[in-house]
Amino acid sequence: MPELQYSILSTIKYFDVFHYPLASREVFTTLPTNSVTEKDVQSMLESMVRSGVIQESGQFYFLPGRSPALIHERNDREALAKIMQRRARWVTHVFKRFPFVRAVFLTGSLSKNVAYDNSDIDLLIVTAPYRVWICRTLFTIFKKLLLLNYNKYCCFNFIVSEDALAIEQRNIYTAIETATVMPLWNLAIFRRFNEANRWIFDFLPNWISNEDHQLLISSRRSWFQWLVEKCLSVLPLARLDERLLKIWKIIWAKRHPELTAEERELRFQCSRDISTRWDINYYETIRKKITD
Repeated sequence: MPELQYSILSTIKYFDVFHYPLASREVFTTLPTNSVTEKDVQSMLESMVRSGVIQESGQFYFLPGRSPALIHERNDREALAKIMQRRARWVTHVFKRFPFVRAVFLTGSLSKNVAYDNSDIDLLIVTAPYRVWICRTLFTIFKKLLLLNYNKYCCFNFIVSEDALAIEQRNIYTAIETATVMPLWNLAIFRRFNEANRWIFDFLPNWISNEDHQLLISSRRSWFQWLVEKCLSVLPLARLDERLLKIWKIIWAKRHPELTAEERELRFQCSRDISTRWDINYYETIRKKITD
């Protein structure tokens, strides 16, 4: 199989995990090859359709056996995503007032303009240094007590310190997730985040950075946040954060005894600078799909 055909097929397989057909330009920008032009990609796509390797409908490409109804489903999911993105913008007004929060970004399916009936609002939260685990704990308390553990309004899958914005896990899955992040609050930190993660071009050399900032809210910090942080500054916050890190490691080990230590580290990263929480190991699912 020619290298370009293999790369295109791998890309389409990747997004098939999310039931998401791709337009030609979307294939090009998420292709793990950069020695080709958009015209080369379009020609290869047409050739692959003729040979039955993939299917095409309405200028979208997907795997054989998939129903063309995927196109209509994609349009419906994009419309639902617009509604949920506006909801994410609203909740950002709340979370920007939490102590030690410095930026809020949208991730997951919504950052790709796709939503399902059961979609969560997945957020990437940037915190002040040595405050990741204080924020994780505050968010959990808020979610359980005020939102009754309801994920529709917030799912804090990724929390990172502003002095450690570079994502350490580097593979095609994390590259796409990082590349498609959308800023909700604090454009300056969002640009620093993009600069710190230029490694994504090792996996997505044709990627065009997202400059659509229509969801951004005012960059002004909350006086309430400033006041609460001032009051809390008398406490040994760095030591408290370190203690909470240890407690969360114990909590996740008890909640997921079925996972090996390696699996738990992949899905629940725990360090001074980062906290991740993935309920589904999409990377392993995608790796198997692409290599089939």
